Amino acid sequence: MFQETAEANCRGGDVGGGASSDLTYVLQTDGTCRSSAGNRPSIAGIIYKATCLDDLSSGTLTYLTAGTPITNNAQCDGTYTPQTNKIGNCFLPLPQGTGVDGATITCLADGSATLQVWLTPTPAGPSFNETNSTIPMSDGAPLYVDQVYSPALPFPDTGSTKAAAIFISTPYNIASTFGQGLKYLVGTIEGIVFPLTGLHFNAILVLQQARGLYLSGPPTTEYAFETGTHGKSDAGDTAKWIASQDWSNKVIMTQGISAMGMFALMAADPAYPVPTRAAWYSITTNNIREAFYRQGALITGIMGSILAPDYLPPDQTDRSQLSKHDSDGPDPFWDNMLFDKFETVNYPTLVRTSWFDMFLKGGLRTGKSLSEKARCTMSKWFGCTTTLIVDALGHAGLGGIPDFDEYAYKGFTYPVNQTAQNALTAYEQILSAILLFVFQKATNDVLMDGLIVFYDALMHLIPNNLVYVYGKDYITSFSNWPVPKRWDMYFSSNGVLASKSPASSNQSYVYDPSDPAPTYGGNLFNSAPTFGSVDQSLLSDRADVIQFDSAPVPQDLALCGETTATITVTSSAIDTDFVVRLVDQHPNNGPRYLIQEGVIRMRWRDQLVTPTMMEPGKPYEVEIDMWSACWIIKAGHSVGVDITSSSAFMYLVNPNTGGSLQAGGIWPQGGEYYTGPNVTATNSIIFGPSKVTLPVVNEADLPVMAPLIIPSSLSPPSSSELIEMGKRR
Repeated sequence: MFQETAEANCRGGDVGGGASSDLTYVLQTDGTCRSSAGNRPSIAGIIYKATCLDDLSSGTLTYLTAGTPITNNAQCDGTYTPQTNKIGNCFLPLPQGTGVDGATITCLADGSATLQVWLTPTPAGPSFNETNSTIPMSDGAPLYVDQVYSPALPFPDTGSTKAAAIFISTPYNIASTFGQGLKYLVGTIEGIVFPLTGLHFNAILVLQQARGLYLSGPPTTEYAFETGTHGKSDAGDTAKWIASQDWSNKVIMTQGISAMGMFALMAADPAYPVPTRAAWYSITTNNIREAFYRQGALITGIMGSILAPDYLPPDQTDRSQLSKHDSDGPDPFWDNMLFDKFETVNYPTLVRTSWFDMFLKGGLRTGKSLSEKARCTMSKWFGCTTTLIVDALGHAGLGGIPDFDEYAYKGFTYPVNQTAQNALTAYEQILSAILLFVFQKATNDVLMDGLIVFYDALMHLIPNNLVYVYGKDYITSFSNWPVPKRWDMYFSSNGVLASKSPASSNQSYVYDPSDPAPTYGGNLFNSAPTFGSVDQSLLSDRADVIQFDSAPVPQDLALCGETTATITVTSSAIDTDFVVRLVDQHPNNGPRYLIQEGVIRMRWRDQLVTPTMMEPGKPYEVEIDMWSACWIIKAGHSVGVDITSSSAFMYLVNPNTGGSLQAGGIWPQGGEYYTGPNVTATNSIIFGPSKVTLPVVNEADLPVMAPLIIPSSLSPPSSSELIEMGKRR
């Protein structure tokens, strides 16, 4: 964060949106604070707050990180200069290819402040050996494709060298800073494998702009983005185009981070087969539904991060469709972005997810299902090698380790072991490079079988699962996930969490939708105000958050697996939410770190496509999926659980009316607010049957992993040797 005032003090800092914080601002001759360097990185926009002293002698402009709620967008004038901000936090979009060179504010007598910013062109980025094409899909839709050549390949293409293809489809703007960053992939792999092998990575990145967006747009009714409706068929069409290119050796490997990972998984659908030889899926999911809804509650935390210029442009992303499909029952609307046919996968994979990723559930499911169900070689008798990495971060672990020291949350974020986390990041880069390097020459099924045998032997040095363990903060590894014992802990009066069910009683609290509990941490983007494991004691003084703690555990308690809460509840309203959080309560009223959480919107408790309202005062038993964790609660700490009915920023606030979602009220970070009535509810937890079920394992099942032994020789055998290896298997 940085502040600029009318006084002669200029300081640099973060302007949000992922920009760097090392730009120096100096006092200019016109009395403003600006950079003389003019090298501010390109960003989508800034979120800021302007305040003035009572005597109007000076003002302070505070830049906030992306994801900060825009509390009163109606007071923000959208022009670049000046922009008037009377109240709250405002968002100022910036033209593509520009950065912020400086800013000043003028304090006005009516209490408003005028913001003026100086824009500067972003310096040109690195050049790549690339060509581009617009290729027609089977229905005629034109899709833009960049072809980025490995530095090892001749360029311009002479036709003398055949190359494999790495196929990535992205809904995000290829021409943006983020999109340009994807183009480093083939060069990065070359830089890893050539020093190890003395051999080159001969591959071309085929980077496709998803239909109806940016260079594959503008959208029309016929060729619109439509929330990925055509993702599977477009992948199949693109694979045919790749195979027809003069440079292609007919090998296709898929890769994707986040949304691109979803498209890569969709490319595995047998209805539109992409003849894939290897795949790398990172912080992604096989089921997009779980990223938008958790048991009927809309996750607004994701909306505030992906609806933005260069990502999913709000004017091209139909949010009304999202508002119509909030049930927790079977709904074909979501099938276009669902992949569940893991038994049809016949190639090795590397999967990464993160404990605080919004795609965690789908990421774990993908890695585990591929390991159990994928079948390699022409005989289909042998499992495919799958490596699963689970690190400590949130989504876009791209953003690094959570650090909120510049905010009011200083000291409240869990201290992740950076050495262990950085090691997992490095392992993903190295192992993914090895995977794609090995299979770049699997030009037919016989050679593919031989390479599968070779790769399987190579990966015997590498455990199937590399996992960050919270609590003691180290990396563990194992071939198969430990099978946990289920331990029930019951809620009881006076905030006690115990192993025995208490006598029947209850505890109530008042939930007012106009005053929701704020979000501190969780499975969110790195651009959220907080993400990851954050101290929940920040909520301890709220009357609508009830907290339970066990006695201090006498010895380390190892948890690894899925957690559920089964609670019996009542409400004075016909609909409401319940949020349950598992926490690690440190001794002596120390930090109360979030382990995992779950939520349920009660009108969707029966998992039907039509809502079932509550009868006020009637008890209902519901099971809440709290996803998974791998965490050691140290001796002397307590197991804690918090229960509330809101988490504003993370989930769309439930007004308790039972009404349908408003299409124009599900994006509060974009200034789109619910405009209907609110009903204050008295919600109750009934003690006796209400419990949380923990996945307890032996700590010995989570051994500290020694540093990986990276193979020093990756050179595959000759073609004749590979053929013989495939036959013998």
